Amino acid sequence: TPANAPARLYAPTVQGDAPTFNAVMAFDARRGRRQVHAYGAGVIAEEHLFVPRPGRTRADDGWLLGTVYDVRGGRRGLAVLDARH
Repeated sequence: TPANAPARLYAPTVQGDAPTFNAVMAFDARRGRRQVHAYGAGVIAEEHLFVPRPGRTRADDGWLLGTVYDVRGGRRGLAVLDARH
């Protein structure tokens, strides 16, 4: 991986046998590690954006903001996740 590669990449992904994106993944390109936050069955996860925390000292210090759709409940929502976890 090039030295100038982003420290972390965030993208929607599929967990289990879901027919659509139902999770968001953080991929550490430098270490080859990934973490997944799964929303569960019946929830569609859309693209999440990284918002850095003011004064941050780590590349992953901030939040992921993304929209989700609960198919069963017929509701949309905004998810705010701690990007470090």
